[in-house]
Amino acid sequence: MGIHSYKLPTLVAFAAAAAIAATPSFAAGPSLVNINVTGVDSTDIEDSLSNVYSSISLDPNALITGISWNVQLMANAPSWLNELTVVFGSTAVPKSLYLNPGDGDQFSGTKSYASAGMIDLVAAGLDFAVGADGQLKWQFFDSFNDLGGIDGKWLAGTISVQVIPEPGTYGLMALGLLAVAAAARRRSA
Repeated sequence: MGIHSYKLPTLVAFAAAAAIAATPSFAAGPSLVNINVTGVDSTDIEDSLSNVYSSISLDPNALITGISWNVQLMANAPSWLNELTVVFGSTAVPKSLYLNPGDGDQFSGTKSYASAGMIDLVAAGLDFAVGADGQLKWQFFDSFNDLGGIDGKWLAGTISVQVIPEPGTYGLMALGLLAVAAAARRRSA
Protein backbone atom coordinates (compact mmCIF):
# COMPACT_ATOMS: atom_id res chain seq x y z
CA MET A 1 0.00 0.00 0.00
CA GLY A 2 2.92 2.34 0.56
CA ILE A 3 2.00 4.00 3.86
CA HIS A 4 3.45 3.49 7.29
CA SER A 5 3.66 5.25 10.61
CA TYR A 6 6.76 6.39 12.40
CA LYS A 7 6.70 8.36 15.63
CA LEU A 8 9.69 10.55 16.47
CA PRO A 9 9.42 13.12 19.28
CA THR A 10 12.16 15.43 18.05
CA LEU A 11 11.19 18.62 16.28
CA VAL A 12 12.24 19.29 12.70
CA ALA A 13 12.66 22.83 11.40
CA PHE A 14 10.20 23.25 8.55
CA ALA A 15 12.33 25.90 6.88
CA ALA A 16 11.56 26.36 3.21
CA ALA A 17 8.02 27.23 2.15
CA ALA A 18 6.54 25.37 -0.80
CA ALA A 19 4.31 26.62 -3.55
CA ILE A 20 1.88 23.75 -3.05
CA ALA A 21 -1.82 24.45 -3.17
CA ALA A 22 -3.66 22.83 -0.27
CA THR A 23 -7.39 23.31 -0.37
CA PRO A 24 -9.46 22.46 2.69
CA SER A 25 -13.10 21.54 2.12
CA PHE A 26 -14.66 22.30 5.49
CA ALA A 27 -18.14 21.14 6.46
CA ALA A 28 -19.74 19.59 9.51
CA GLY A 29 -18.00 16.31 10.23
CA PRO A 30 -15.07 14.95 8.21
CA SER A 31 -13.56 17.26 5.60
CA LEU A 32 -10.87 16.83 2.98
CA VAL A 33 -7.64 18.70 2.49
CA ASN A 34 -6.58 18.31 -1.15
CA ILE A 35 -2.86 18.80 -1.76
CA ASN A 36 -1.88 19.49 -5.36
CA VAL A 37 1.52 17.84 -5.82
CA THR A 38 1.99 18.77 -9.49
CA GLY A 39 5.58 19.76 -10.20
CA VAL A 40 7.02 19.05 -6.74
CA ASP A 41 10.67 17.97 -6.85
CA SER A 42 12.04 15.07 -4.84
CA THR A 43 15.59 16.20 -4.21
CA ASP A 44 17.40 14.94 -1.17
CA ILE A 45 17.21 12.63 1.84
CA GLU A 46 14.74 13.32 4.65
CA ASP A 47 15.18 16.58 6.60
CA SER A 48 17.49 18.17 4.02
CA LEU A 49 17.01 21.93 3.67
CA SER A 50 16.70 21.50 -0.12
CA ASN A 51 13.50 19.43 0.26
CA VAL A 52 10.01 20.83 -0.33
CA TYR A 53 8.19 21.60 2.95
CA SER A 54 4.68 22.94 3.39
CA SER A 55 1.79 23.14 5.87
CA ILE A 56 -1.84 24.13 6.29
CA SER A 57 -3.77 25.44 9.28
CA LEU A 58 -6.58 23.19 10.52
CA ASP A 59 -8.66 23.27 13.68
CA PRO A 60 -6.54 22.82 16.82
CA ASN A 61 -6.09 19.13 17.68
CA ALA A 62 -7.92 17.99 14.52
CA LEU A 63 -7.63 14.28 13.75
CA ILE A 64 -6.14 12.96 10.49
CA THR A 65 -8.23 9.86 9.82
CA GLY A 66 -7.82 9.02 6.13
CA ILE A 67 -5.63 9.46 3.07
CA SER A 68 -5.98 8.86 -0.65
CA TRP A 69 -3.83 9.70 -3.66
CA ASN A 70 -3.86 9.84 -7.42
CA VAL A 71 -0.39 10.86 -8.58
CA GLN A 72 2.09 10.46 -11.40
CA LEU A 73 5.75 10.10 -10.38
CA MET A 74 9.00 10.29 -12.33
CA ALA A 75 12.33 8.97 -11.04
CA ASN A 76 15.56 9.99 -12.76
CA ALA A 77 18.05 7.12 -13.14
CA PRO A 78 19.68 5.84 -11.00
CA SER A 79 16.95 6.88 -8.51
CA TRP A 80 13.90 4.58 -8.20
CA LEU A 81 10.18 5.29 -8.01
CA ASN A 82 9.94 3.65 -4.58
CA GLU A 83 12.26 6.32 -3.16
CA LEU A 84 9.83 9.24 -3.73
CA THR A 85 8.20 9.86 -0.35
CA VAL A 86 6.13 12.42 1.55
CA VAL A 87 5.89 12.47 5.35
CA PHE A 88 2.99 14.11 7.22
CA GLY A 89 3.05 15.32 10.79
CA SER A 90 2.45 18.19 13.17
CA THR A 91 4.49 20.55 15.29
CA ALA A 92 4.44 18.11 18.21
CA VAL A 93 5.09 14.95 16.16
CA PRO A 94 6.62 15.99 12.82
CA LYS A 95 6.81 12.45 11.42
CA SER A 96 3.53 10.64 11.93
CA LEU A 97 2.66 9.20 8.52
CA TYR A 98 4.87 8.33 5.54
CA LEU A 99 3.35 7.92 2.07
CA ASN A 100 5.36 6.16 -0.62
CA PRO A 101 3.03 5.59 -3.62
CA GLY A 102 5.72 3.75 -5.64
CA ASP A 103 6.44 1.26 -2.88
CA GLY A 104 7.97 -1.84 -4.44
CA ASP A 105 8.87 -0.28 -7.81
CA GLN A 106 12.66 -0.49 -7.85
CA PHE A 107 13.18 1.12 -11.24
CA SER A 108 13.47 4.55 -12.84
CA GLY A 109 10.94 6.10 -15.18
CA THR A 110 7.39 7.44 -15.00
CA LYS A 111 4.36 5.71 -13.50
CA SER A 112 0.92 6.64 -12.12
CA TYR A 113 -0.37 5.47 -8.74
CA ALA A 114 -3.82 5.72 -7.13
CA SER A 115 -5.19 4.45 -3.86
CA ALA A 116 -8.30 2.30 -3.88
CA GLY A 117 -10.40 5.07 -2.33
CA MET A 118 -9.86 6.67 1.05
CA ILE A 119 -7.56 4.58 3.27
CA ASP A 120 -8.99 4.38 6.80
CA LEU A 121 -6.07 5.40 9.02
CA VAL A 122 -8.08 4.73 12.20
CA ALA A 123 -8.64 1.07 11.28
CA ALA A 124 -4.95 0.76 10.33
CA GLY A 125 -3.85 2.35 13.62
CA LEU A 126 -2.12 5.18 11.73
CA ASP A 127 -4.41 8.12 12.56
CA PHE A 128 -2.87 11.10 14.36
CA ALA A 129 -3.83 14.51 15.71
CA VAL A 130 -2.31 17.83 14.80
CA GLY A 131 -1.19 19.91 17.76
CA ALA A 132 -2.86 22.79 19.53
CA ASP A 133 -1.55 25.11 16.77
CA GLY A 134 -3.58 23.16 14.17
CA GLN A 135 -0.64 22.84 11.75
CA LEU A 136 -0.61 19.84 9.42
CA LYS A 137 2.90 19.75 7.95
CA TRP A 138 4.50 17.70 5.21
CA GLN A 139 7.87 17.19 3.55
CA PHE A 140 8.67 15.67 0.13
CA PHE A 141 11.97 13.81 -0.03
CA ASP A 142 13.91 11.00 -1.68
CA SER A 143 14.72 8.09 0.62
CA PHE A 144 18.14 7.65 -1.02
CA ASN A 145 20.00 10.57 -2.58
CA ASP A 146 21.34 9.04 -5.82
CA LEU A 147 22.05 12.29 -7.66
CA GLY A 148 23.49 15.66 -6.79
CA GLY A 149 20.27 17.38 -7.89
CA ILE A 150 16.68 16.34 -8.50
CA ASP A 151 16.20 12.59 -8.02
CA GLY A 152 12.58 12.64 -9.11
CA LYS A 153 9.42 14.66 -9.54
CA TRP A 154 5.77 14.41 -8.60
CA LEU A 155 4.60 15.18 -12.14
CA ALA A 156 0.88 15.50 -11.47
CA GLY A 157 -1.86 14.66 -9.03
CA THR A 158 -3.44 15.15 -5.67
CA ILE A 159 -3.09 13.70 -2.20
CA SER A 160 -6.28 14.02 -0.12
CA VAL A 161 -6.20 13.91 3.67
CA GLN A 162 -9.42 13.34 5.65
CA VAL A 163 -9.70 15.60 8.69
CA ILE A 164 -12.11 15.43 11.64
CA PRO A 165 -12.31 18.36 14.06
CA GLU A 166 -11.27 17.67 17.64
CA PRO A 167 -14.05 15.70 19.38
CA GLY A 168 -14.59 18.66 21.75
CA THR A 169 -15.51 20.77 18.72
CA TYR A 170 -18.50 18.49 18.07
CA GLY A 171 -19.60 18.98 21.67
CA LEU A 172 -19.48 22.75 21.32
CA MET A 173 -21.40 22.53 18.03
CA ALA A 174 -24.08 20.40 19.70
CA LEU A 175 -24.40 22.85 22.60
CA GLY A 176 -24.73 25.73 20.14
CA LEU A 177 -27.46 23.92 18.20
CA LEU A 178 -29.33 23.13 21.42
CA ALA A 179 -29.16 26.78 22.48
CA VAL A 180 -30.51 27.92 19.09
CA ALA A 181 -33.30 25.33 19.25
CA ALA A 182 -34.22 26.37 22.79
CA ALA A 183 -34.33 30.07 21.81
CA ALA A 184 -36.49 29.27 18.77
CA ARG A 185 -38.86 27.19 20.90
CA ARG A 186 -39.16 30.00 23.46
CA ARG A 187 -40.05 32.50 20.75
CA SER A 188 -42.69 30.25 19.20
CA ALA A 189 -44.37 29.58 22.59
